[in-house]
Parts: sequence; C-alpha cells; structure tokens
Amino acid sequence: MAETMKFAESLPSDGTASMQRDLIAGRPSELEAQSGAVVRLGRARNFPTPVNEFIYNALLPGELRARGKLTF
Repeated sequence: MAETMKFAESLPSDGTASMQRDLIAGRPSELEAQSGAVVRLGRARNFPTPVNEFIYNALLPGELRARGKLTF
C-alpha cells in the first residue's frame, strides 16, 4: 500500500488518462476494448457490471461523436 500511495503521489496533479485525452480531442478511444468488453462479457455471462455499464454509457456519446456516428 505504501508503495502504491508513493507512486500515486508522484503523478502530476494535472495528469489525465489517454482515453480522456482522446475524447477531449475528439479522437476515437479504446472505450470499446476496455469498458465495452467488460460490459459485453458480463452480459454474456449474466453477471452484472453496474459500475462499468455506467462508465461505458457515460462515455459512449463522446466516443460515437469521435467516430462520426453521432452529431450534435
């Protein structure tokens, strides 16, 4: 735990994840490969993944816009 906290505290305070940078810039991200995969696998196994589903659904409009599949 101490090593993990030391690592987390060493990260820049204004740092962002690559997926966040992609969506902000309007570029496609790895949403489908990461969160989407967890949701799909959970559904296929009838295993609830409510947190992943929430994250996926919250980010999906930005992803669809970046891929030109949603305009507004």
